[in-house]
Amino acid sequence: MADYRELGFDEFLFRGAILDLTTDANQFGGESIYLPNKTAQPLSPKELDSGEYNEILTLGRNGYIIAGANGYNDGVGFFLGYDVDTYKFFIGSSTGDNLLWDGTTLSVTGTITVIAGSIAGLTISATALSASAGGNTTIVSSGATAFTAGPTGSPTFTVTQAGVMTATSALIAGWTINATSITSGSVTLNSANEQILLGSATAPLTGEGIFIGKSGSTYHLRAGNPNGDMFYWNPDDNEGIAVAQITHRMTRTAGWDLVEGDVVAVESDGKMYPTRVLDIETPAVGSDTLSPGMNTPFAVRIVRITSQILFAMYKDTTGRIHRVRIVLNDAFTDISTTSDATVTAALETNPHVVDMTTASAMGCYELASTTTVSATMFTGLDTGVTTNTVYSIDTDATTPFLAKVSATQSLMVYKEVTTDDIKVRALSLSGTVISAGSETNVYTGTAIVVDFVRFGESEFYCVIFTEGGSHKAICLQWDGATFTAGASAVTLESTAGSPRVCSVDSTRVAVTGLDGSSNVTTQIVSRSTTVLTAQTALDFDSTTDSPSGSGTVLAPLGADSYVTFYATSATTAEVQLIRVDDNTVTELGTVRSTTGAVNTNNNSSTNMAVVKVAPNLFMTSVNSATTTFTFQLWNLSNNYNEATGASTETIATDATSKIVMSDYSDNFTGLTTAASYYIDVDGALTTEDYAGTSPKFAVALSTTEADIKI
Repeated sequence: MADYRELGFDEFLFRGAILDLTTDANQFGGESIYLPNKTAQPLSPKELDSGEYNEILTLGRNGYIIAGANGYNDGVGFFLGYDVDTYKFFIGSSTGDNLLWDGTTLSVTGTITVIAGSIAGLTISATALSASAGGNTTIVSSGATAFTAGPTGSPTFTVTQAGVMTATSALIAGWTINATSITSGSVTLNSANEQILLGSATAPLTGEGIFIGKSGSTYHLRAGNPNGDMFYWNPDDNEGIAVAQITHRMTRTAGWDLVEGDVVAVESDGKMYPTRVLDIETPAVGSDTLSPGMNTPFAVRIVRITSQILFAMYKDTTGRIHRVRIVLNDAFTDISTTSDATVTAALETNPHVVDMTTASAMGCYELASTTTVSATMFTGLDTGVTTNTVYSIDTDATTPFLAKVSATQSLMVYKEVTTDDIKVRALSLSGTVISAGSETNVYTGTAIVVDFVRFGESEFYCVIFTEGGSHKAICLQWDGATFTAGASAVTLESTAGSPRVCSVDSTRVAVTGLDGSSNVTTQIVSRSTTVLTAQTALDFDSTTDSPSGSGTVLAPLGADSYVTFYATSATTAEVQLIRVDDNTVTELGTVRSTTGAVNTNNNSSTNMAVVKVAPNLFMTSVNSATTTFTFQLWNLSNNYNEATGASTETIATDATSKIVMSDYSDNFTGLTTAASYYIDVDGALTTEDYAGTSPKFAVALSTTEADIKI
C-alpha cells in the first residue's frame, strides 16, 4: 500500500487545503480529487485502517468517548457515551462548573453568558430581557431601571436598582394605588396635593375627620367636625397670627332671627336668641336736674359722644339755644351736667345736633327773627365745650335738621319759607369751618320738616315731614356729589304731633308717633333704592291720653330691640321695649311707668329724649312745675350672662342651626386684630369694658376670626 505522503497528504491527511469530506469528489484548483480511502459503510473506529475515514463514527455497544475525566460527572474533562443504564454527557468539573445530561435532564452548573437570541418568548440583548405583546412591554434590565411593565413607551410600573417602585395603580395589603394617591377605606395619602385625609375630610373645613396637609400655599391640621367639635391649626388669614383652634359647637333652634356672627344666648325655653335687652328695670339708678333759670325748657336734642359723655341742645322760653355737656361716672350710676351756656345772644329756635367725632358735635338752629338757619361746631367735648364760629347756611329757611355723613360732612334739610318746599344742602367741615354746598329741592308742597335720619351706613336718608294734617316720609340719596330725591312720599300711620325716626339698618327706619286716636304707634318704613314703603304699624298703647297730640320718642338698643318713651297724660309717662322683626313691630318686656320719677308734666316729644348709654338707658324730660330738666339712668336687664357662643350662619326663627360655643370662630366682620371684645348691654360686641362689669367674649385673631373666651 502506498504511503500517504506519496499521495500528497500531510500528517493530518490534508492535501494543501481543507476539503469537504461529505462529497466523493471535490474541486480544487480546477482538478478532480478522489479520496479512495473513504469507507463505504459505517465502521467502528477500531476497524479503520490508516488513512481511512468514515462519515459516521459509530461506537460499539455501551461505548463512550472520554478525555481527562474518570467517567460521567467524575473529575475534570468530558465524557460522552454510555453510563450505567443510558447514554449521558458530561463536560467540565464534577466539583465545579459543568454541563450535564443524565439521559433525562440537561443541567448547567456555573455561569451562562448570552448577548443575543430569545428564551421563553423573551428577547435577549446585552443588558436586558424583554417581551412585547398587545401593545405592552415587559423589560428586565441590568440598567438603572431593573424592571418595567405596561404600555410600550409609557410603563405604569417600574422598579429601579435602588429599590424605588413607581406604579400608577396597585392593590397592596388593602391599599389602592393610583397616579397621585394611595387609598384604603377612608384613608387617603395624596402626593399631588400634599395631603393626608381620614374619614370624610376633603379640605381644612370640609368633611368630618382629619385633614393634614396643604391648602393653597400653607399647611393645615384639623381633627373633628367642622360643624361640631374640632381642633384646627390654621395659619391663613390671621394677619400674621397662627393659631391652634379648638371649637365646640351645639345645635339649637332659633327663638329669633339670627345673623352670622351674632353673640348667642340660650334662654329658658332652650332656644337661641341674640344677646339682647330683656327689660327696663325700675327704679332709676341715677339722676340729676338742670335748672337753666327759665320757664319750661323744651326742644331738647341729645347725642352720645362717648360711652360716658352726652351732648345736648335745647331752647329756653326766653328764646335762646343752650348747649350742655352731660357726664356719667365711671360706674355708670350717676350723672352730672357741665358747661351749660347759651350758644348766642340772639333769639333762636328748632335746635338739632349730631355727633361728629368722640370730641365734637355739629349743631344747627333757626334765627327766629330772620328765618335764617345756621350751624356751628362744638369741640373739646372730651373735657368741656367750646362753641365755634356760627355760619349762616340759608336766609329763607326754617326747621333745620342734620344727618351725619362722615366726620367731616353732614347733610342739612329744612323748609324753604317762601315756597314751603323741602330743601337740602351738604355741609362740609374743615377744622371748625363749615362750608355749605348748593341747595337741592327734595319735596314740593306745603311741608314742615320734623325729623331726618340716615338709613344705616348707606348713602340713603329718610326725611319725615308734615303736610295737610298727615305725616309723610320721602327718601333722599347723596352719593357724595349729587342729591337724588324719591319720586313721591309715603303717608305714615302717625298723624299727630311731632313723630321721631331712628335707623334700623341700611334699608329700614322706625317711626314712632301718635295716631288719630292718640295711640302710640310705631311703624317700619322700608326702601328699595329711593322708593319707600310704609309697613303695618303697631298701636301698642291704647290708653295713651295725649292732650297736646304729641309725646313719644324712640331709640335703638341693638339686636332688633328699641325703647319707646311716651307720655300717657299731662303728668305721667311710660317706657317700653319693642322688637323689630323684618317689617313687623311687637312689644317686649314690661311697661314701666315714670310717675313720680321722670315728672314729665309736659308730654310733648320735643321735651323728651332717650338714648342708650351702656350699660344703662338715659332719659330726659321736663318738669314744668319746677322749670327743670330731669335726667335719669335706668338699668337694662339682658341675657348676656347666658351667652354661649356665636352663630355660624344666618338663620330664621324656629329653624335649627349650630353655634360655636368656645374657642375659634370665623363668622365675624369688622373686628380689630388682637383686640379684646366684650358683650355690650344691647348684645353687640364692643371693645369697652363698662365699669369692669361687661362679660369678655373673645379676642380677635383677624377682621373675621376670633378666639371665643366664654
